[in-house]
Amino acid sequence: MEKIILFSFYGRSGMWHYATQYANALSNFKKVYLVCPKYSKKEFIEYNNTSLIEINSNPSIKKFIIETLNICQHIDLFLKILKINPTALHFLDNHPWSILYALIFKLLGYKIIFTQHDPIQHTGEPRGNIQGIINKIQMKLGDYIIIHSEFLKNMVLKKFNISKNKIIIYPHGHYAFLLKYKKDNIREEPYTILFFGRILKYKGLDLLLKSLLILKEEGCKFKLIIAGEGDLKPYKKLINKLKEYIEIHDKYIAEEDIPYYFQKTCLVALTYHDATQSGIIPIAYPFGKPVIVTKVGGLPEVVINGKTGYIVDKNPEEIAKSIKNILYNPSVQDEMKENCKKATYELIDWIENIKKILYIYEG
Repeated sequence: MEKIILFSFYGRSGMWHYATQYANALSNFKKVYLVCPKYSKKEFIEYNNTSLIEINSNPSIKKFIIETLNICQHIDLFLKILKINPTALHFLDNHPWSILYALIFKLLGYKIIFTQHDPIQHTGEPRGNIQGIINKIQMKLGDYIIIHSEFLKNMVLKKFNISKNKIIIYPHGHYAFLLKYKKDNIREEPYTILFFGRILKYKGLDLLLKSLLILKEEGCKFKLIIAGEGDLKPYKKLINKLKEYIEIHDKYIAEEDIPYYFQKTCLVALTYHDATQSGIIPIAYPFGKPVIVTKVGGLPEVVINGKTGYIVDKNPEEIAKSIKNILYNPSVQDEMKENCKKATYELIDWIENIKKILYIYEG
């Protein structure tokens, strides 16, 4: 059985969720070693065929610099990898250390694989220039580059001078593991919409708020929950016009608290200005929550229009119409909920999709 080393230098939030679920899926077919920070939550990992290699990798800039200069730690990890002698090294994010380790082991003749969640940078994304540089280097170093949609494949081939045979499409898998944190006393609130995750310019909260102003003017009943950390100042005027309709949780949402918001809502809005893919749909589907997404990036590729939600233009009127179609049609809403649960395991199942790309790990 091939031995594969997966690297996840980010140990919290979406990147860590992705790394653990990918490791769980791959371990059904390969012996997996997961390099990860000591501080990361290990409860998401299934240990049937996965071993951990823990390192110090802190998200704070100051500690990151100190740990980057900790040569002893890097030598120790280097020697452990040599001892394992893996068939391939797969870096699941674009952490700066990925370049160091990939370059060394590429020179030693090992197969190198990268997953790029955002090969094209988002509008207003912090540290976008640094991530862009790392992406370019990964594109050159990798034997294979995994991305999450056909849209991204086309974008990458236009932007980077690399062979199309290097690009592997693997849809972002579901986060059904979060269902274990559901609380029996939380009930869905009628006419409730959820905007979830980091609040950044590209995520289009302004588009959603403008669409809700239309519903307000029409006298519609609704409630918006905004849950996630970020800067709400650019949206202050719009929020003030809707303050009696909005519930705000401006904070980092821990894993055990995520189900609370998805249990309470009727639909999830992803009214993005631009996008690559999203880790929000993989949460919404297992909870049976329809989604409204704009026609950007790879989002439309994981939404069955009219079945698991609606795919709309970046137009407040069209967004408002789609919201009404779900909130005020119980039969449509109920059918979409069941379709979302089915899509979890038919469209974005980790194991079924990983079977299609196992050849990249062969010696």
